[in-house]
Amino acid sequence: MKIEAIETESIPQRVVDRITRMISDGQLKPGDKLPPQRELACSLGVGFSSLREALQSLQVQGLLEIKRGQGMFVTQDLATPLANHMNLSLLVKGRFTRDLFELREILECNIVVLAAKRATAEDIQKLGRLTSAMADSIERKDAAELNESNIQFHAALAESAHNSVIPLLFSRLGDVLWQQIRFPNSFSPENFQYHRDVYLAIKDRDPERAREAMAGHFRDSWQRIEPLVSDDASQLSDEKLLSR
Repeated sequence: MKIEAIETESIPQRVVDRITRMISDGQLKPGDKLPPQRELACSLGVGFSSLREALQSLQVQGLLEIKRGQGMFVTQDLATPLANHMNLSLLVKGRFTRDLFELREILECNIVVLAAKRATAEDIQKLGRLTSAMADSIERKDAAELNESNIQFHAALAESAHNSVIPLLFSRLGDVLWQQIRFPNSFSPENFQYHRDVYLAIKDRDPERAREAMAGHFRDSWQRIEPLVSDDASQLSDEKLLSR
């Protein structure tokens, strides 16, 4: 197996990208065993500690697995972890991030208009519960729970529009859509006010107010994300959500 050397200034993330590319290109196949770590580090032209950090990251992502007493192997079922890694790689490309943001803004600013007109009492109660859950997560400084409540809120908005095609479209966008909602700094305690305003506008059956609140949410989110869209963006952590 031929492995290209990495440039001397490379960092562990570049090792992750190189090995992931080898997997997606078929150079490494499901179930393949990786060479011993020192041999692999030498082949890639990186330090042992940098390689070890990269391999740990690939394990967390589900692309690699350790078999006790046997070594490091490419995961047998690669579909979900490889798709997730590729989606996140796309999200840190400036053009793709901007284009996806534009699509989401077009969709969601109109979804909330439909929700303000069509939401049932049950829909509104659900949005209220999720709004309260986000507020509680901010109070407890629980970034992971805040992220999940935020995703559920956006999904509940789509359901509240009562348009049969919207859920199908969101399901086709899949992990790319939800990973952008999870993107570091895309949501913050300050940004939460827009979500509360969207909920209250829907509760008051005010479509235009709901649209304005959602548009404000996207403007605020883009101002936070735009400076972070770079090769290093994927290394940011959820703690950024609550550090501002």
